Amino acid sequence: KELGYEGILLLAPENLCWFSAGGDPREQGSYEIPQAALYVGSGRRVVLCADDLAPGLFSAELGSLGFQLKQRSTQHTLEDLFDEVCRGRRVCSDTGFGRTRSIAPRLEELRQRSCSFARRTVQELAAATTLCTEQAIGEFTRGGTAGELAGLIARCLTTRGMQPIQIAVSADDDAVRGLMRSAANTRIERKLSVRVVSRHAGMHFVMLRSLRFEELSEAETQGYELLQRQLAEI
Repeated sequence: KELGYEGILLLAPENLCWFSAGGDPREQGSYEIPQAALYVGSGRRVVLCADDLAPGLFSAELGSLGFQLKQRSTQHTLEDLFDEVCRGRRVCSDTGFGRTRSIAPRLEELRQRSCSFARRTVQELAAATTLCTEQAIGEFTRGGTAGELAGLIARCLTTRGMQPIQIAVSADDDAVRGLMRSAANTRIERKLSVRVVSRHAGMHFVMLRSLRFEELSEAETQGYELLQRQLAEI
């Protein structure tokens, strides 16, 4: 309204995710065209998507937020649906779609602002991710595979309602050789490194964890102590 528009069309997945507190069409198929969009204006909040995508979106985050729904039978007609909603109205958007004017920088500024919901969600996500990773490593048996450890972490996150985006397990010296993710059947005998990226309600958290089954050598101990002193001076 401040800019003189009747509504706004959100097509970028990050903006749809932000405005709907986590709804993400990227989980539902191809990326060739936008999988869904939101139209907001004149007291209406409408989800625009193909009919095969709607159940997946509304069964999760969008289901209890009061969004209306307009859908098409196939994804090939989605652009016509987006254009239909904008026809006869002064509409801005986050991409400059069709006849709309892009206000992407303004939206980016709004999306990056911190709020109590975002802080609380990240704190909950960080706590759950840390707990799941530590619990999985505690249950893991030396000699098991990288895939087994990744599975333990993913199962724990999923059970707690969090979504594992990436779980990269590096076994023994693979990380030293530049392999940040070992093959799933690689056995872990001496040490491991884990990188976990998790998601909940549109927020993401990244965690790194390393474990060594053997004692450090004298040279490694000296290097670790030196690093600790250098970090303390920063």
